Amino acid sequence: MVHDLIAEKYLKTYAEPVASRVARLSDVYDAAVVVPVYAEDVSTFTRLSDAAGSGGKNLLILVVNAPLDAPPHYVRTNDAFLKAVRESGDVTALGAGIEWVARSRNHSSQDVLLMDATREPLRLRAKEGVGRARKMGLDVTLSLYLKGQVLSPMCGSTDADVTLPLGYFAALSSAAGEAPRASLPRTSGIIFPYRHLLPEEGRLREMMTELELSFRYYVLGLHYARSPYAFHTLGSAVAVSLPHYARVRGVPNRQAGEDFHLLAKLSKLTPLKRLSEPTIEIETRISDRVPFGTGPSLSKALGPLDGGVRFHHPLAFEWLREVLDVLSRAAVEGQGAELGFSADTPEWARERARQVYRSALPHFAGCPTGAHRKRRLHERFDALATIQFIHEAHRNGLSRLAREPAFELGAFLPSGLTREEALRHCVQAELSIETPAGISPA
Repeated sequence: MVHDLIAEKYLKTYAEPVASRVARLSDVYDAAVVVPVYAEDVSTFTRLSDAAGSGGKNLLILVVNAPLDAPPHYVRTNDAFLKAVRESGDVTALGAGIEWVARSRNHSSQDVLLMDATREPLRLRAKEGVGRARKMGLDVTLSLYLKGQVLSPMCGSTDADVTLPLGYFAALSSAAGEAPRASLPRTSGIIFPYRHLLPEEGRLREMMTELELSFRYYVLGLHYARSPYAFHTLGSAVAVSLPHYARVRGVPNRQAGEDFHLLAKLSKLTPLKRLSEPTIEIETRISDRVPFGTGPSLSKALGPLDGGVRFHHPLAFEWLREVLDVLSRAAVEGQGAELGFSADTPEWARERARQVYRSALPHFAGCPTGAHRKRRLHERFDALATIQFIHEAHRNGLSRLAREPAFELGAFLPSGLTREEALRHCVQAELSIETPAGISPA
């Protein structure tokens, strides 16, 4: 048992009802991973359940879900997936809509907790999607952790398009550190390295490479700007500290982008941990199952009207760097609301900085040091405010660019590289980042 009053209050007040209705398991697991599943082929279950061998006993939590208006063929695919999971082991009902599938008869190191959110009482409501599905899975895992039935406080949170690498569960267990189970882990979550599995050739390979480059370009641009939020927010390649998860009140109930908002909140408690291994492999997919994300972006890039992947203009990161430098210096030195900018900083960016600084000033009053004031500043100019700043730069005159001119103009990346060379360079550049992925304690 783990006694955590804040987590217990979260389960009573904010968690999905299913978290309090799950009967006790008759086994104890080293670690767990949550995977929302929608319209996935049966082969996906085989890949998820067999690919990540481990010396321990681990729990795969599958939340099979569908929107109310799911097409009939997607509904049939979900039903076939549910049937295959149930047939893979000995099934025990733990409550309405949730089953425990013990797979030890197949000599598997993973059992399955199967949640059927395609039907009542767990079925998604109107305008709900992967956010609620992920929240149900993580809320149940938190409940199991407090009961002592999942030992690691670090819970994997991934997607059905991944192959979990050897050592995945061991990474979850070791990332939590050696702190006693009753105390908070030193990190609020994990960022795994990742790569997309690319087709051998053709336009799909080209556009997926460009799209992955755009993700890495954004992170490296934020790192150049000295933002503490320079990390990936791909739902496929993260894990969360369950005690910290409770303290940010769980996953936002969104149809997409829930991973970004969850990690943005966690990173303001304590930095996320960047791992250099093992690497999550993500399948290249064109998808219409979420309103935005990698699949829809890839579909758009391949379309006849879009003309490929577009990158943020490098000047947006230059202006962000200037604004963050000015704000940080003012916070550390305890200056008033007057901020000094270089002549190249546009007026809209100066005004945005002034607004942030004015909003942060009341929070400086109880700060004993400049480091504390700087932390309060970054709590205001957070990951969401950062991406809003980048988008505002494009609304104020900047154009998005193709990869070649973006790399040519950007001070944080070399030009003249081929597409494949650029991807390799960005991967290595990310692995060399040493700054915290989030706000460090003052």
